[in-house]
Amino acid sequence: DYPTEGLTVHWNASICQHSGICAGTLPRVFRPSERPWIDPDAASAPQLAAMIDTCPSGALSYTWTSTDEAKAAEVEAPEV
Repeated sequence: DYPTEGLTVHWNASICQHSGICAGTLPRVFRPSERPWIDPDAASAPQLAAMIDTCPSGALSYTWTSTDEAKAAEVEAPEV
């Protein structure tokens, strides 16, 4: 788990297809050659959620920890 303000990013390595969509979309956040490889503080919670929603395998998921962030994400589609 990778917590940040507004949400927690979850990664299930056992089902990851390594498509690279995450690193290609948010390279500041998803850095496969670094450890830890996810830096959730490098993007806003709505940006993270929007990118994670495109993960083809479902290996990336998230849990909202702030209802304000979740409501903001519903109202405005973030630019990824």
